[in-house]
Amino acid sequence: MEIAIDTGNKQVKTDHSVSISGVVSQTTIPATARPEDYIRYRGRYYALTNKRQEYLRDKSETERYFVLAMMGIAKELDYMESHNEIAYDPDKTYYITMLGGLPPAHMEDAHLKDNFKAYFKTSEAQYVWYKGRTWRVKITKVYVYAQCYAAIMTVFTQIKPYPRVVGIDIGGFTTDYLTMVRGTIDIEHTDSLEQGLTLLYQTIHKKCLKKFDAIIEESDVDAILSGDTSLYDEEIITLVEEEAQAFVDSLLSSFREFQIDLKHSFVVFLGGGAILLKKYIEKSPLLGRYMFLEDIKGNVHGYKLLYQVMQKKKGEQS
Repeated sequence: MEIAIDTGNKQVKTDHSVSISGVVSQTTIPATARPEDYIRYRGRYYALTNKRQEYLRDKSETERYFVLAMMGIAKELDYMESHNEIAYDPDKTYYITMLGGLPPAHMEDAHLKDNFKAYFKTSEAQYVWYKGRTWRVKITKVYVYAQCYAAIMTVFTQIKPYPRVVGIDIGGFTTDYLTMVRGTIDIEHTDSLEQGLTLLYQTIHKKCLKKFDAIIEESDVDAILSGDTSLYDEEIITLVEEEAQAFVDSLLSSFREFQIDLKHSFVVFLGGGAILLKKYIEKSPLLGRYMFLEDIKGNVHGYKLLYQVMQKKKGEQS
């Protein structure tokens, strides 16, 4: 069976789950974690944590993303079983074709792609305990697609009329951008910027501490930007909104340095960061025509779509 997993630096998403990209390991059952927020794997318990994790260009450098993938697979199997799509059998091995992705600029790096595939592919069955059941899974195949591009393909009919499309994916640590000219990726104008939401969070945290002696964390910033301002003084709300606008203005202005004219391109904004900053992006005079892809699982659905297209082509050729 095919399971699509979007392993982002801030969140890991599957068809039916969204989890923070952080885990802590321990030898005993997590006392305070919800049952759906931890697994037992190789004799240890792994629970989700909101603690900030380091940014990794190559996710194969740590076991974290493999564990998160195992959790994502367990969540999907549990969902399918609860909806009578599959039957649970403790003696059965569930063979998984994993559909994943890398930032578009990294797709040109054969070493990163090979590492990604080898990292997730398992030579033996893995035993994952989740919500009282042990699933025996084996990842037999791994397909890698370009993040951002995959999500954009889910709205292909809407972008098809435009000769130049720029996808901007604002994430936690980075902002990935991709340029397409008449449906083909322009790799020279495709890259990643180290200007993710973390930079905005850090700036706001430092300024609020210095100006108001207030400790404003990421969750506070998210709440204010989402319109939930009931707990905060007006001066803090104003600072957060001003910094959000300054962040957006700086980010969008930087595209001129890369010879990308957003005013004369059709721009697709995606990712949780873009949704959070939507009203500030809409104020920018640098934009012409644009849209927001508000499906935060856009990459997941895109991976499945691209896989289906590939399988269809194989069937036509055989």
